[in-house]
Amino acid sequence: MTVPPVVNILENSHPSTLAAGSGPITALQRIVLHTNVRQGACVELTRRVPGASSAAWELRAVGGEAVSLQAHGDGWRLCTLRQGTYAVQIEHRFGAEFAGRWPLRTDTVLL
Repeated sequence: MTVPPVVNILENSHPSTLAAGSGPITALQRIVLHTNVRQGACVELTRRVPGASSAAWELRAVGGEAVSLQAHGDGWRLCTLRQGTYAVQIEHRFGAEFAGRWPLRTDTVLL
C-alpha cells in the first residue's frame, strides 16, 4: 500500500490587519505545519500587495522548531527538514505600504 504525501497547515495565526505607524510595522505569525513526507515540506509566504518593495518586508523565526527560511521569488519559503509536526513563531517587519488587511498568502509545497 502506498501512503500519499500529506502536507497540512494545522494553524496559521496572525493579526487580521496591520496598523500604520511612524516606523516599520511588526507582527507575529504562528504556523504549525504537519507532513508525512520524509524529506520534509515547505510553506510559501507570498505578498498579496503587488509591486511592494522586497526591502519593505523582512522576517525571522523567533521560536519553535528548527526550520529553514529562504527568500524565494516574491516572498519567503519556510521548510522542514524531515517529516513531523513543526510549530514556528515568525516575526515580520513590514514597510508602511503593508498597512491594512493581512498582506501575506500562505501555501504548502512538497519538496
